[in-house]
Amino acid sequence: MVAELSRLKEGGGGDRLALLYVDGDATRRSAGVRSLEARGHRVVVAGTGREALERLATHPFDSVLVAHTLPDLSPLEVIRPAAAAHPRLPLILLVPMGHEDLEIEALRAGAVQTVILSERFAEFLPGVLEHEVALVHALGQLEQAQRAGAEAATEHRRVLERLRESEDRFRTLFEAAADAILLVDAKGVILDANPATEALVAMDRRDIVGNILEKFLSHEDLERARAYLRDLFHGRSPQEPFEVSIVLRNGLRSSVAVRSRLVSEAGAPPYAEMLVRDVNEQKEMQRRLLAAERLASVGQMAAYIAHEINTPLANISLLTASAKRKTTEDDVKERLEKIDAQRRQAATIIADLLSFSKHREIAPVDVDLRTVLAAAADQMDPYRSKDVEMVLDLGEAEARARVDPLQMQEVFANLLKNALEAATSGSVTVRLEVRPGYRVVKVADTGPGIPADVQARLFQPFVTTKRHRGGTGLGLALCRNIVTAHGGEIHCSSIAGEGTTFTVVLPQEEAP
Repeated sequence: MVAELSRLKEGGGGDRLALLYVDGDATRRSAGVRSLEARGHRVVVAGTGREALERLATHPFDSVLVAHTLPDLSPLEVIRPAAAAHPRLPLILLVPMGHEDLEIEALRAGAVQTVILSERFAEFLPGVLEHEVALVHALGQLEQAQRAGAEAATEHRRVLERLRESEDRFRTLFEAAADAILLVDAKGVILDANPATEALVAMDRRDIVGNILEKFLSHEDLERARAYLRDLFHGRSPQEPFEVSIVLRNGLRSSVAVRSRLVSEAGAPPYAEMLVRDVNEQKEMQRRLLAAERLASVGQMAAYIAHEINTPLANISLLTASAKRKTTEDDVKERLEKIDAQRRQAATIIADLLSFSKHREIAPVDVDLRTVLAAAADQMDPYRSKDVEMVLDLGEAEARARVDPLQMQEVFANLLKNALEAATSGSVTVRLEVRPGYRVVKVADTGPGIPADVQARLFQPFVTTKRHRGGTGLGLALCRNIVTAHGGEIHCSSIAGEGTTFTVVLPQEEAP
């Protein structure tokens, strides 16, 4: 028992595992094997699906990794029989981006996790694998603790003794587990929570137990969560791991993956045991790897475009200026000005591309965010309208934060410019809030709002709501990059016809 708890706490990294690695790509297979063997694991390789099934039939393994490309079988033809023969064996699918259908089918077939095959997948492969093995061991211990009580029903004295021992073992595992564990009834009421749950949601157990589960979920995930709970208590197997966003006390969100099982005890209503794992670090690692690869590609493209196009754009500028000096016809001058305006727009797009793709070092200093916001507001004179009032609600007290002032000024200026361009009347309001451990800046406008389908993609590069006014769609993507580099978050909320609010949340360590 102690050894299993140690494995769970350490994420599986302290044990030597026997692994089967199935991949038809020898180069990629070698990279993965090297990474796993460097952690001390023993790896057996198989280049085909049939070879993998033969090895599974004759040798025990702690986990199996199956790549999406095999010369003889599909990965599902390996995963299905392996899951049927070894239901407690963690099966992991290695798959490139863009194969969501295959990922879903693999999870349904019996895989417990998928790993994205980016250029640096081998770096985080051991951690993912070790965690999944530890998770399976934890669930096995939970089931063993439950069975221990049921098997002791033959004799009253031994029943009581074994039930007590089973409860003690379960409580030990429950209290020591590195992942959050919740006990939840059919109505979604939390019956119990372990210390890891307290750490996950930053709340005391007394404030968690008795609450309804939905209180901790984001609004957009409520229906999915209700369906998951219904399937679980009606004996249907929900798709797992079930990924959902929880809302923390400070207003920030955290991504978690949930695995559950239904527990039915004699004389008591059934309840669900939920193992809840924080996957923020894993998702952020994958997001940053993909973002770095995309940014490198955009940077190469932007540099090429700037090199090839800036020279002809400069020639166009010189030629239009020369033509305007030589002509006296107003119509011709007007046409030349339109040509030059288009030339300036093209130059702006190239400059935005270069700025977006350039790697920026954050140089944080301790500043009063009020001065940064005031400096950003001072830049807005060219965009202000007499019909739109700009209101700065920055408070009387200092709002200190460790940020790069120039880069955060660029973020606030971008949000203010967007708000002033969106509002044709009414107001643009900037509000600064000081919260324990955080600084929150909200920029709200009374414009027409942003459609829901656009909101979902708003922070992606080249997505814009003002294409007809010369928007390139890179401003908000750049804002997100800067804010996340500071360890913060940026969100958008908008209602059609009522306006839009952008919220920037920046962490701040409080003085002891």
